[in-house]
Amino acid sequence: MTVVLDASAWLSYLLDESAASAVEDLVVDGAVMSAVNLAEVCSRLADVRRDVATVLERAAMALARSEEPRFVTSGLPVLPETIEVMPFTEADAWTVGGLRLATREIGLSLGDRACLALARRLDAPVVTTNKTWLDLDTSATGVHVIVIPA
Repeated sequence: MTVVLDASAWLSYLLDESAASAVEDLVVDGAVMSAVNLAEVCSRLADVRRDVATVLERAAMALARSEEPRFVTSGLPVLPETIEVMPFTEADAWTVGGLRLATREIGLSLGDRACLALARRLDAPVVTTNKTWLDLDTSATGVHVIVIPA
């Protein structure tokens, strides 16, 4: 089963938090992540480890040259082969706007809604460690959410 990763889930793995092994088990079977959520992950990594910012810039340059920056050279893995980064599309942008009312009360960000939009587009479940997602009205979002306790 392919799942859509929220930034919190992949960060939990990268930062070796309590949900890391559960996320790893799901990713082995294949996962996708919105480019918006990857940007969140990269931003948080730069906050946590300042040396990563330079490495992330090198990864961006490699990608611009059509190379796949699958691993950060500092030894911190960014993406294994089992995770595919999906572009944020115009349709996703419309969906993000449409999800605003259904998600505003629990405080979901634009990035969170980008994740939901991708999951809806792919008809796949979302994996997150953010327990506020348990309060989502799945009939309003059209997405099944798997919350891994952090």
